[in-house]
Amino acid sequence: RSGYDAELEYVDRLIGSFRDELARAGVWDRALVIFLSDHGESLGEHGERTHGYFIYQSTLHVPLIFHWPAGARGLPASVEEPAGLIDVAPTILDFLNVPAQSSFAGRSLLKPGAANAVFSESDYSRDAFGWSALRSLRAGRYKYIAAPHAELYDLQKDPGEQRNLIAAQPAEARPLEAQLAKMVAAHAPQQTASNAALAPEKLAALKSLGYVAPSPGGSLRNSGADPKDRLSEYRRYERAQDEILSGRNASAIAILRKILASDPQNTLARRDLGVALNAQSDYRGARANLEKVVAAAPGDFVAQFELGVALEHLGMLRDSLERLRQACRIAPESAGCAREMKAVQEKQRAP
Repeated sequence: RSGYDAELEYVDRLIGSFRDELARAGVWDRALVIFLSDHGESLGEHGERTHGYFIYQSTLHVPLIFHWPAGARGLPASVEEPAGLIDVAPTILDFLNVPAQSSFAGRSLLKPGAANAVFSESDYSRDAFGWSALRSLRAGRYKYIAAPHAELYDLQKDPGEQRNLIAAQPAEARPLEAQLAKMVAAHAPQQTASNAALAPEKLAALKSLGYVAPSPGGSLRNSGADPKDRLSEYRRYERAQDEILSGRNASAIAILRKILASDPQNTLARRDLGVALNAQSDYRGARANLEKVVAAAPGDFVAQFELGVALEHLGMLRDSLERLRQACRIAPESAGCAREMKAVQEKQRAP
């Protein structure tokens, strides 16, 4: 928390100097300036240390401040109804008297009228671990979260979202659930050509490793574990990440192996285990894990690169070069990948 407070102080200082520079240049009083944030930080609330895993207000409720140019008249001092970042662009265009695109789903906050329901989602746990995605809709005081174990909160009485009312007030949840389902169905993702072209046996293999999660397909009935039920596993994974970043790879390996013992489909943990094993010079162990990962996620740069490194140290230069080529195709801007590939090519040419 002290580190986060220091970040806030630093950002505050930067914003202050930015504002002062605009004032010195004679721009501030003539400028429309909008201050907002993409997300907040949980800092331990609901057991979440950072952001992205859950969709509680600790990460969703962010500042949105408009500084109007001097002389602007008839503009609201504040808007009390819930608003979303999707409403920022329509508000700017409305202030400039420019028609909004017909495709815009947001509303201008300068227009009186009923507030839109605010939609939020996180696909992180689904995309990273094969668990369920989370989606929510807030309308007025109530917020509904669609998950395997659904949630309903009265944000007026319970802004910290500590009392799940889904069982006690199902009548409040039903219209929000229906509206959310309609919204998700209207914006259902189309199946990608690459997925459609996969052979059934290959798709089954990918799903067995937990990398391909069932798409919502326009439905709120997400399969996969509820992220709430896997929080302890996720926090162990975060600890392993900290250990890797701190160079304590032996400790990270122990944590990741425990995760995989209980959840062998956690492909992200398996990838990081391969990375840590490489760092410990256990190239055979790294290869065994990373080959499973690239079979499930051929587009993962880290897995392809680290497998190339493991194969290089095992003397399998031709296979190493192929993996490094794959990695460099994924991330052509990576200088490290290019250097590693050149080193393997030089080893191949050596007598």
